[in-house]
Amino acid sequence: MQRIFVIAGPTNAGKDTIMHQLLPDTSLKLVKVVTSASRPPRPGEVDGVDYHFYSRDEFKKKIENNEFFEWALVHNDYKGIQKSSIYNDIPKDKDILIQVDVQGYMNLKRTLDFSNYKLIGIFILPPSMEELKRRMTLRGTEKDPKDIEIRLADAKVEIDDRYLFDYIVVNDNLETAVAEVKNIIHENQLSEF
Repeated sequence: MQRIFVIAGPTNAGKDTIMHQLLPDTSLKLVKVVTSASRPPRPGEVDGVDYHFYSRDEFKKKIENNEFFEWALVHNDYKGIQKSSIYNDIPKDKDILIQVDVQGYMNLKRTLDFSNYKLIGIFILPPSMEELKRRMTLRGTEKDPKDIEIRLADAKVEIDDRYLFDYIVVNDNLETAVAEVKNIIHENQLSEF
């Protein structure tokens, strides 16, 4: 049985940064599942590494063909996990690391084959809404202030759902947050199913 560690939380909570800190640690025995998105790559993002990037039409076609394990419409773009990413691409001696939003996590909880996988949800919580807004502004991917307000409103809804997860990690200090997530992973890897 494989464990699936899900990292979720609002945009700019630090999910990507934490994942990039976890993956080089070979003691964790993790493989990242690359999710799919219906948006163009941002500067520095690489297709097949950060996301599998598709046009909206390509993504919808994959939905129609039942190619996704889970998918959701997030911030006006589709995101999802292709079945092949979990079923075909992950060695059985590794645990799985996935970054999804709250909708994706709930979809996984509904559709996962629990006879073969154990799902562990880790919610990354920003220290405050003010800090979250500051991070969004610094990232600079949303140029229109209305987009930032929409994302902040979405973040409030996601933060309200944090108790649906097994663990909540506040990312007010990156080093501490990464250490907490590593401890969660190690504890779960040592426990029996």
